[in-house]
Amino acid sequence: MKNMSKIVALTGVTGAMGGEVLLSLMRSDKQLSVRCIIYESEKSIPKFVKKILKNYRERIYAFKGDIARYDDCVKLLDGADYLINCASLIPPKSDHNPQGTYLSNYIGTKNLVDAVIAGGNKIAFVHIATVAMYGNRSFPHIWGRVGDPIISSDYDCYSLYKLKAERYLLESGLNKFVSLRQTGILHKYMFANNLKDGLMFHTPWNCVLEWVTDVDSGVLCKNLLERDLDGKLGGFWNRIYNIGGGQRCRATGFETIDAGFALMGSGAKKFFKPNWNAARNFHGVWFYDSDELENYLEFRHESFSDFWKRMGKKYPYFKLGKIVPAPIISRLAIKRLFKNTNSPAYWVKYGKHGRVKAFFGGMDEYKKIPSDWKNYKLLCESENYEKLKDKALLN
Repeated sequence: MKNMSKIVALTGVTGAMGGEVLLSLMRSDKQLSVRCIIYESEKSIPKFVKKILKNYRERIYAFKGDIARYDDCVKLLDGADYLINCASLIPPKSDHNPQGTYLSNYIGTKNLVDAVIAGGNKIAFVHIATVAMYGNRSFPHIWGRVGDPIISSDYDCYSLYKLKAERYLLESGLNKFVSLRQTGILHKYMFANNLKDGLMFHTPWNCVLEWVTDVDSGVLCKNLLERDLDGKLGGFWNRIYNIGGGQRCRATGFETIDAGFALMGSGAKKFFKPNWNAARNFHGVWFYDSDELENYLEFRHESFSDFWKRMGKKYPYFKLGKIVPAPIISRLAIKRLFKNTNSPAYWVKYGKHGRVKAFFGGMDEYKKIPSDWKNYKLLCESENYEKLKDKALLN
């Protein structure tokens, strides 16, 4: 790694956001160099990230380590001007590993904060927090903003420890920081991740989500650093912002799942039944204030529909699903997950009453959910739904 003008320390590089951040930093005209820590227990580094590490090896220094160890954080921050903390253990992995989530999401952030302060408190700390900290949101409470109460959803250790991490950051005395509450990311690994675990059923059909794409998230961090170096971020630092793609990225849980499975030739109604998915205990929200970050950083380029068009080009073989009857795909790709311990069907079958209470309001409420789409009311099919996405109506 050559001695460049500015050094950026980066965590979470193997994740959906971290990899795109790394690529965007390499494309910056500021000729930034990057020091990144790769979790030592990572079984495999995504090909996408391997390619970046290889193509820009003169400007990237990567090492295996663990931010849950303070000394590794000190090593990462050596000589750094900026730190972008994308590291998190996220669902579904966090659902099955509470201790690992505590170490990664809270202790890791705490160590990074402490190391920055111990090193002279000169590094600008960019912390990636999460929309999950807003907790359960159900219609009509679909809009949120910085300043709203924050509380983790039931059984969600991911958001619990992200909440504790952000609070530690805010109260630490860092000289220069920003906490960016990341929304749901539309990313290239979505299909592989969601077809492995019952987490897919945690998304209520009528929840709302203001997505942002992985590529735009990378551009966001690049623009942040470039504009700070150019002295264009007056009033930006030492605050909290929501990351969101804006009106063009606002959708419901149904629309999201429907768009994904449409690549296989049919929508959600052909593959799912209404009572397969949770009814509540989900953190989706449309942001009243996400335009504020866009006004500073101008990172939005892809819409919700743009992303799915990109995925259609990336996975053209999904179109082969059109020749396979939908019930067969449903049985092989979806129903098999009913046996997963993270699936609502598993909770109902084995009497996990606490989970059923959290995600449905109780067994009686679960039984009220229709099993036929003809009898299920979808928010996205209601009159004036598109107008709901316009925050101007709130004024």
